[in-house]
Parts: sequence; structure tokens; C-alpha cells
Amino acid sequence: MINILPAQEASKAVVEAFFGEHWHKQTDKDDLYKFGRFIEMKGEKLGFFALVPCENKEGWLRTLYFKEDFSPAMIMLGIDWIKEAAQQAGLKRIYAFSHSSSTDTLFKSWGFENSDDQPKSITASVDKQGNWWMLPTYLSTAVDKSC
Repeated sequence: MINILPAQEASKAVVEAFFGEHWHKQTDKDDLYKFGRFIEMKGEKLGFFALVPCENKEGWLRTLYFKEDFSPAMIMLGIDWIKEAAQQAGLKRIYAFSHSSSTDTLFKSWGFENSDDQPKSITASVDKQGNWWMLPTYLSTAVDKSC
């Protein structure tokens, strides 16, 4: 069984332990705790994402992390969990930043589109070369349902 659990339901020490040696690379750690969610399978935390709200009902997929034990087949379901969390937060669009071709490929497969227009509050937070991506959060429309 898969559960998506708010990071705030765990202690900050549990969040830090989940990231292990990668914890020191994380920035804005309070946001990870406040807006993060664990992906838990069979009681084991195998994934994590943080969807940080921005202006105009937009959100930033600031962190996306899967442990090695996370099934590659399950990665494709990750976008559904992220979109559901975004909708629950009232977000209309999700922005994400990628600095690797493998993450670009993942975002493309999830339906993200390259974006030159992202909230200014998040562009200042990213100082690396890479690509911005955007995805509307709707899951389906009346037109989609009739097909």
C-alpha cells in the first residue's frame, strides 16, 4: 500500500535521516519540513517531494527525491501524487527546475512543458544552469471524460 504523508507528521530528525548524506545539500530546510511529503510503501519511506506555494496559486516542486529501493515503475505514478497534493493546496500550476537531462526526460514524460515564465520569487532561489518546466494541475476535464 502506498501512503503520501506530510513531513510534519514526522520529526525533523526523521526528515534529516531520510536524506542521509544528501541532507547537507538541501537548502531552505524549513520549507522541506513544512511543505514536504513522504512517499511510503509498506511502511517504508522511499520517496519525498516538497511543493512550495508561490504567488498566483502556483507551486514550486522544489525537491523530488527517490531512494534506490523505489521501484522505477512507481516513478511514473509520482506525478499523480504531486498533482493531487497541488490540487489540495489550491495550486493551478506546478513549476520545476531541472539541471540534468535525466530529470528533463522525467518531466517531459510527466507532461511538463518547458517554461520561460515562472514566478519571480523562485527564480532568485536557483542559481544553476538548467531548465524550467511547468504543468497545469488539473487531472481531467469534461472533454477528457467523454473520450
